[in-house]
Amino acid sequence: VNVVTWVIAGLTLMATLLGPILALWVNRALDAAREERQRQQLIFETLVLTRRTAISPDHVRALNQIEITFANDREVIESIRRYFDYLDERAPTDSELFTRYQTRGRRLFASLVQIIGQRLGRAIDKMDLMEGGYYPQGLVDLEMRQRDNAELLSGVLRGSAPLTVALLGVQRTPGAQPSARAGRPAPNNPFPPPP
Repeated sequence: VNVVTWVIAGLTLMATLLGPILALWVNRALDAAREERQRQQLIFETLVLTRRTAISPDHVRALNQIEITFANDREVIESIRRYFDYLDERAPTDSELFTRYQTRGRRLFASLVQIIGQRLGRAIDKMDLMEGGYYPQGLVDLEMRQRDNAELLSGVLRGSAPLTVALLGVQRTPGAQPSARAGRPAPNNPFPPPP
């Protein structure tokens, strides 16, 4: 009876000492799993929300985080690598080939996001990923103008494009020499000339 009492006392002491340590360890493991799930969820949501703006910084950041966040998921890693291989290809200039190239890219992207969604228990239709979402034409036009303007400015700064300067609203009489004040209005003189 004496040995049994000592064994029970020893087990009670171990449970008293190890119980909080085990509870803390389990709590930390659960927190880590919850945080990883939240990171995965954020990547999924970002990719779905930015599917029409593939060059947006948020979209690119989400794509690059996949290899870190899903490092232990072989199917996701294989899918992102196939998509990265596609993105590294040079887009064809022929319009028919370019259309096929874009369609293949949308399929690869949709497949990737579907796999991630399956891991999170979020089913999403492949056609919604390929064709869905909203991006107004006004923003497309604005981005095109900004890109065109950036290219023009880049050409001027490199010296490969001319910079044309025109003076507007300046009238010169034939044969007159331009003055330093050309184009500027004359200041108001508080002292008129004598009569």
